[in-house]
Amino acid sequence: MPYGVRDRPTFARMFENPWLVLLRHPEESLHFCHGTLINNRYVLTTAVCGSAVVTNENATTRHRPTEIVLGEHDLSTEPDCVTAWNCSLPVRKRSVNRVAIHPHFSNVTNENDIALLFMNDTVQFDSS
Repeated sequence: MPYGVRDRPTFARMFENPWLVLLRHPEESLHFCHGTLINNRYVLTTAVCGSAVVTNENATTRHRPTEIVLGEHDLSTEPDCVTAWNCSLPVRKRSVNRVAIHPHFSNVTNENDIALLFMNDTVQFDSS
């Protein structure tokens, strides 16, 4: 079953998909897209999502840089816990330095709907 735009499946377990990230405009309370962490510096997402990203270079006082939120499981709790003794680390956030949208992406047909986001800082991988 695919993930919805805003909701995770009720059967999703914490720590199950650590490579999934949320894309969020800081001015808004909810995320607008998802992505997949593919290495310590890049996130793979759709061109539609990449088109909505505000990079560090394009940010203004009104439109701050898009946040890449790592390690979020349940938006209603902080921190996310399975039990009182089994909690995740706090979420980590990065911003976007550069967006690379597939050069042949079509808004009409959604062909080649893929983009890479280059984060402002690396992600440290660990087992927690």
